[in-house]
Amino acid sequence: MTTTVTDPQSSALNATQKPGSDDDQEARDAGIDPESYRYWKRAVSAQPPMTPEEIAAVGAVLRRIDARRARRGQR
Repeated sequence: MTTTVTDPQSSALNATQKPGSDDDQEARDAGIDPESYRYWKRAVSAQPPMTPEEIAAVGAVLRRIDARRARRGQR
């Protein structure tokens, strides 16, 4: 019987990718510090997916924030 052990880190990367390079570019494009981006990406990925109700609640909060900003801008 033959057992093959692979390194999970090496199999997670595409052969043309450099570790972190895509994340760093995505962070720079968004105007975010790449180190902060990597930290929060790991933290968020450890969370369970949001339910449709949670997504709707977040949307409602964002709409209220936008409405408040629009009212302040009109004064």
